[in-house]
Amino acid sequence: MNTITSFVTRQALLLFCALTIALSFAATLLPLPGEAVPVVMVFIPALIALGLAALTDGRSGVPIEGPRFTRKPVAPLVGHSNRVADDQIAQILYGN
Repeated sequence: MNTITSFVTRQALLLFCALTIALSFAATLLPLPGEAVPVVMVFIPALIALGLAALTDGRSGVPIEGPRFTRKPVAPLVGHSNRVADDQIAQILYGN
């Protein structure tokens, strides 16, 4: 582990807070229209968190895989009837 990674690992929360405040302030100084600055400021903490996670944990710290709904097929809900589940819901709601 090199010096920068070691420092980031030990001081991750402090760095997150300091970088978030500093970059949020810097975002107000950007030559952007007034309504764009809050949009930029919303993404700053998320980007800093991803960067720190990548520095401290490597690729396993940032599990970006793509859409999860494409991994396994899901039964369609339209036209599908699950009688057991419907009976259980009715029993809970109506006490039948």
